[in-house]
Amino acid sequence: MILKSNNEIKRYEIFSVYVTDAKEEYLEYNFANKESYLTYLNKLEVKSIHLNKLDIGEKDKIITLTTCSFEFNDARIMVNGKQLE
Repeated sequence: MILKSNNEIKRYEIFSVYVTDAKEEYLEYNFANKESYLTYLNKLEVKSIHLNKLDIGEKDKIITLTTCSFEFNDARIMVNGKQLE
């Protein structure tokens, strides 16, 4: 995936795609330590219906995109990507 912002192009490799309920708290921003961040990243990988085993570490930047889905009422598709250098 390639995103352009402020004339800067950033590339991301998708590592997780999953369906969730809009009522579920699916985004986390603050982490107490690196272990809690790595646990969060692992949770995203485990939920994924997209098979792309990607090494993700504590210093990696990720992006989360979400859109409506129709698997059930209030379904959302979540797409997570790792920023590439």
